[in-house]
Amino acid sequence: MATLRQTITNALLMTAVVSMASPVTAQDCAAPGQWLTPGDQHAEAQPPMGWDRLARQRVVLLGEQHDQAAHHRWQLSTITALHSRQADMAIGLEMLPRKVQPALDQWIAGELDESQLLDRTQWYRYWGRDAELYLPILRFARDHRLPLIALNVTPEQRRELSDPASHQWTLDQRQGVPVPLAASARYRQRLMESFEQHSSEQLSSHISEAFIRAQLVWDSSMAAALANASHQHSLVVAILGLGHVQYADGVPHQLTRYGITDVTGLIPMATADACLAPAGIADALFIAEPDAPSAVTPRLGINVERTPQTHGPDRLVITAIAPDSPAQYAGLEEGDQVVAIAGHEIRDAAQVRALMARSLPGSLIPVEVLRAGKWRQQLVTLPSPSP
Repeated sequence: MATLRQTITNALLMTAVVSMASPVTAQDCAAPGQWLTPGDQHAEAQPPMGWDRLARQRVVLLGEQHDQAAHHRWQLSTITALHSRQADMAIGLEMLPRKVQPALDQWIAGELDESQLLDRTQWYRYWGRDAELYLPILRFARDHRLPLIALNVTPEQRRELSDPASHQWTLDQRQGVPVPLAASARYRQRLMESFEQHSSEQLSSHISEAFIRAQLVWDSSMAAALANASHQHSLVVAILGLGHVQYADGVPHQLTRYGITDVTGLIPMATADACLAPAGIADALFIAEPDAPSAVTPRLGINVERTPQTHGPDRLVITAIAPDSPAQYAGLEEGDQVVAIAGHEIRDAAQVRALMARSLPGSLIPVEVLRAGKWRQQLVTLPSPSP
């Protein structure tokens, strides 16, 4: 059974899906690559407000469903178009907490390679999703010397700031995150619908209020960081989950406390959803069809856990191996320290899952481990899909 923390995290990440689940009853009104104003089925080749006006906004929010590569391709193309019209821009990232900002600065300065960037930002600890989905945007920022801004707080900080007692703390004690503005009734309803979808336990008022407070801390943290960046750059573009952008209830609402109202929210949608989308869900919709579902993700058949070390980086140790699994047949053993998979240095369990999602069923991949202090390479054959 999922823990309350896991349930809340999953619901926060998936909030946006709730409002996009309408049945299809209308004719397709647009084609991939076109734009719509929500509630208006007239498709256009560019954002309805025009690129030049969009580039004059203080903040532009680009929503995403985190696991959709098509959404990230759209984000990069939109960032490119805006940068061609406004060179003084920064890119905000929901994915990372503020504490890793020095690593982002080093990346932009060309002082880190990609492996070092992921390691020093603890990408797979704080975000856990495949970095390959986001690296094209991070590379674009580095190539054009565009500042990357870590917008979030750590999970530990989010829990502390979700406690009502923290409302009495000073802004310094709250690490620069002000007490959030109250959520609208509409936002609260959407959050609760999302939470109920992911909760395996009977919902209580205590749990539901804790969930809403956590979401508002998330929004308030990102709004504060965006407001600060907007005083230093002509345009700030933020990459956020859809739920933080829709209906201007999340981050846009929290930005109003700073007097920032020239904010535009853009979100990608499949054609059928976009043609039925209600007015006000965003300032504009981009038609981005979801990627074709991939084959079932191959599994190595291992459980791994991070083991803190007094000196040096944490170790990632195999704690269990599934019977009759590829890992067992390849000779991996409990207690092996995983060093690399398919040539990629491994630091976190989430990174293992991300690599498996990119691996082809039936392929042969090398897994490098340390066993009793000695390096070994085991070749693992991933199972082929059943006919």
